[in-house]
Amino acid sequence: MSASGFSNQKKIRLLAIEPRESIQALIKEACRNFGFLCETLSDSGGAQALLSKRFYSFILYNTQAVHGRNSTFLGNLRNIRGYEKVPVIALSSDTGPEKTAELLDDGCHAVLPETTSVKVIHSYLNLFLRRDLYGQFAETEFLRKDLNQKKGEIILCSTSKEILDIPTQDLNAITHVVTNENELFHLLYAGNIWMVLVGLQARWALNIVGRLKNDPALDIQLILLRNSNVLDASVIEFFNQGGNDLMSVNKPAFILSRQINSRLEREFYFKDKYVSALKSAANKLPIRSEERMNLHAEPWLVDTLHIPHKEVPGGDFYEIINLPDNSKVLILGDVMGKEWGAWFFSLAYMAYIRSSIRLMVTQYEWDMQKVMEELNDVMLRDFKLAEVFTTLTMVYLPEGKEELHLASASGLPLIHYKKESDDFDEIKVSGPLLGLKEEARYEVKKLKLNTGDMLWLFTDGYLEEKSPNALKTLEECLRKEGPSSSLQMLDKELEAQRFSQRYEDDRTLIRIVV
Repeated sequence: MSASGFSNQKKIRLLAIEPRESIQALIKEACRNFGFLCETLSDSGGAQALLSKRFYSFILYNTQAVHGRNSTFLGNLRNIRGYEKVPVIALSSDTGPEKTAELLDDGCHAVLPETTSVKVIHSYLNLFLRRDLYGQFAETEFLRKDLNQKKGEIILCSTSKEILDIPTQDLNAITHVVTNENELFHLLYAGNIWMVLVGLQARWALNIVGRLKNDPALDIQLILLRNSNVLDASVIEFFNQGGNDLMSVNKPAFILSRQINSRLEREFYFKDKYVSALKSAANKLPIRSEERMNLHAEPWLVDTLHIPHKEVPGGDFYEIINLPDNSKVLILGDVMGKEWGAWFFSLAYMAYIRSSIRLMVTQYEWDMQKVMEELNDVMLRDFKLAEVFTTLTMVYLPEGKEELHLASASGLPLIHYKKESDDFDEIKVSGPLLGLKEEARYEVKKLKLNTGDMLWLFTDGYLEEKSPNALKTLEECLRKEGPSSSLQMLDKELEAQRFSQRYEDDRTLIRIVV
C-alpha cells in the first residue's frame, strides 16, 4: 500500500531531527508527497517538548544532532508514554558494525548512512507502517472473531472441489473447500473461521501450517485428516509446526461428522460463556451508559434511553456531569466502529471527557468553546485515541436558567420541539470531529426553552443512510406519538417505521424538557 493510503485519517506524523537545512527541506517535501505530516528540528533540544505535546508515528534523527549520548536521548524518548515501541530511524556518519550494533541496542529500529536518499528513507517508513497496520489488523481480528457469538465456519483444504474427504453436507457449519493458498488466506481474513481441515492429498497446505498457527490475527483449530495410523514424517512435521490434532477418515460418515460437530459445539459453548461474562462485567463497570436514566435538576428534566445493538456494548455513550455550581453538562457521543471494538474506546473517551471537564472548571470559569478546544487538543496528543474518531454533542444546563448552551463535534442535528407553535426545528451546530485537526474551532449556540419545549438528541442508530428523509421521519414519529410519550414507546414506533425495521447499530435517545 502506498503512503498516500495512510495520509489524512490516520494523521501519520514524522518528527525529523536533522541539522542540515537542505536535508530537512527534502524530507518535508517527500512527506508532503507521501501524505505524511512532518515537523523538523535542527537538534534534539526541543524534542522532549514536541514529543509530549502530540504523538508522532516515526522519529527520524541524525546522530550528530543529539545533545549528549545517543543512549540517553533514546532512553528519555522511550520513557514518554506512547513512545515505547515507536519506530526510530537513525542517520549516522558511522555505520560500521560496532556503531550500528550500539544504536540498535539503544533502541533504534534501523541505522542508515547520512547519505541515504529520501526515497530509501521513505521505503523504511512504509515498511514500519505496514507492520503497524498489521498489528492493528490483528487487534481488530481479535475483536471481530473472538468476541463474536456467531457460529463459525470450516475450511477444508483439498486438491479437488468435487472429491472430498469428509461428508460436508452433514456438518453443522458452512464449509468452504479451497485448493490453494490464495483461496485459503482470503477466507481466513474475510470470514469467521473456527476450524481448518487439511485433506488427505493437500500437501500444499501442510507447508503453511506454521504460518497459520503463528499468525496473531488467526485463532483456529488446525486438524490433519488421515487414512492411516502410521506416524510418518508428515505427521511429525504437522505437529512441530503447531497443528492441533489428527482425525481418521476411516470411519462411518455419521461418526466422522459427529466428531467435527462436537468440536464446533464445544467452541461455541465456551465462546458464548466468555462473551456473556464480558457483557456482565461491562454492565457492572463504574464508567458506563445506563440503559435508562431520569434526572430532575431545576428547571430541567432529562430522560435517556440507551440500547446496545444485539445487547452487545458498542460505541454510543452518554453521561451527565455535575459542575461545582450545580449546573450540569450532558455529553452524547458515538465512537466510529461496531460493538466491542468501539465500546473499548468509548470508555476511554468518557473517562477523558469527564476528567478533563472537571479539571477545567477548577482552573477557570466555564467556557464551552474552550472546553471543546482543549478536548480536541487532548485527543490529538493521545497516541491511542488519535487512531479512532468520535462524534460528540455537548449540552450545558445552567442551574435555574432556561437557556442552554450547545456545542458539537460533527454530531447529528438536534430537534427542538416548540410547544407554543406545536412545531419542530432542526438545530445544527458546527465543529469538526475531536482529534481530527489542530487548532479546531467549535461553534457554541445558545437556545432558550420555554415551558413545555423539548430538545431531542439521538445517535445515528435511529437513522438509515439510504433515507434522505430520516430526520423528517423521526420528527413525524415524535408528532404521531406525542413528544411527551415514553422513550420506550417512541423507540418501538421508530422500529415499526419502514425506514428503521432493522436496527444495525446502537441507538441512544435523550429528551430535555423545561
